[in-house]
Amino acid sequence: MVKPFFATYIAEVDLVLLALILAVLDIIVHTFLGERHLKRPFLLGLMIILGFYGYLLLSNFYSSSTSYAITKSINFVPNLVFFIYAAFVSRINMRLFIKGYALVLIPLAFFFIYMKSILWTVDNTATSTFMELRNYYLAIGFHLGILFFLCLHYMKKLWLLGVVLFLLIASSARGALLFALLTFLLVEYKRFFTIRLKRKHLSLAALSLTALVPLVIVFRKQIYGLLDNAIYRFTVLFQEGGASAQGRIERMQYAITESFSSVGTSIFGHGIGSFGMEYSGVDIRSYPHNLFLELLFELGFIGLILIIALFVLVAYCAPKGNQLLLAIFLFTFFNAMKSFNLTDLWILFSIMGLILNQTTIKQPNQ
Repeated sequence: MVKPFFATYIAEVDLVLLALILAVLDIIVHTFLGERHLKRPFLLGLMIILGFYGYLLLSNFYSSSTSYAITKSINFVPNLVFFIYAAFVSRINMRLFIKGYALVLIPLAFFFIYMKSILWTVDNTATSTFMELRNYYLAIGFHLGILFFLCLHYMKKLWLLGVVLFLLIASSARGALLFALLTFLLVEYKRFFTIRLKRKHLSLAALSLTALVPLVIVFRKQIYGLLDNAIYRFTVLFQEGGASAQGRIERMQYAITESFSSVGTSIFGHGIGSFGMEYSGVDIRSYPHNLFLELLFELGFIGLILIIALFVLVAYCAPKGNQLLLAIFLFTFFNAMKSFNLTDLWILFSIMGLILNQTTIKQPNQ
């Protein structure tokens, strides 16, 4: 998420590659020191992923893509590395993590939402530069959704939870907001309604709301300007869906139809990275906006079954006492069913690695 903004406004540095190198070096150091014991579920998950990646590489030989297939094969490597790296994280201090995450994400989200609100009304160098970044609202919304669950789990920062929820709505990322709500209903709602707030917390909340109402009245035009695009997108969604939704439906329908065009394509798929070539006749990054359909189309039932097996293993090993990892796993999984490409899922693979190796997360009272 930070990478495109950093490259546009600061310097052309591949932050993902830098993080990947640091993760590999850390894995090597911990392996040499023998400081981490790999649990059996993690090793089983690693075998599944390695088998999947081996099959993915083999599919290059029959893929209709000659260029993007290689790129996509290479771009899957971060998923694999961060899955492995998660096993070398023995403990996570969530307080420290949330502070760092929020300090980067919240200012970036405010900047993004403000720039998008003036994009078509102000013509200057700043808006022209931002034009190339306007479509990253999905990434902004996705990370705000993760921060929402982090704040929800650590309830002492209620004001932060409110800010994150406002930004999530204003980001116009409809899927992220709906999937956050769905995940909340599935995982977090029982714990949320059993929380007992102290009198001082209720008094503070009442004072905050009292102070907030006049501010909302005074700055109602500015607030509406920030929410205008989000309101429009949700209105369109519940009316006719909009061009974005219709385009995704067409891609999904094509993926389903062509996946069963022959026995061979059903079993083996069209080859990695082939969707763009088959759908539009151009060898570019393109996908049906659904992970399972993407796998079925490009890697057939073999690739699909391997990934489903990994998800089943993670669901079976999900921690019963601490619901945070389960909530983030479900949220990232739901987003993969709607928005992301196979190579965009390094956070999902990281969470699966943490779950399978039973990483300890420090609780709020620790």
